Amino acid sequence: MQTTDAPPIQKPPVRRSLTAQDRAERSVLGVLLLEPARWVIVQQEVTLDDFADPVHRRLAEIYWNHQRDEGMPVFNQFLGLLDDPALVELAHDAAGEAETLADPSSLVDEALKYFREARRFRESQKT
Repeated sequence: MQTTDAPPIQKPPVRRSLTAQDRAERSVLGVLLLEPARWVIVQQEVTLDDFADPVHRRLAEIYWNHQRDEGMPVFNQFLGLLDDPALVELAHDAAGEAETLADPSSLVDEALKYFREARRFRESQKT
């Protein structure tokens, strides 16, 4: 009997429900990936510290650096810069959600409002 060295079957990761924080982070990322010109507005209010999810933060960091160093990214070219499949998946998902859920302007406005409120809450907890 011949045996093969097949790789073990991995279970897909368990996906949890998105929190308001997750939705705000994904909205900002998705809209920026689709409409990089909105960076002017977003960068005035959102910092990397506003991203709680480490994968979201990493994608934001790469995006922020690209905007700062090279200017507005083109979506497909930007995806080519991502060396982690989780980041590519997040970029696709976030852009897809932003494209189908609502007007990008209202998504950004709601996300910025959420970030402002979350920041105020964190600051009030420090005092």
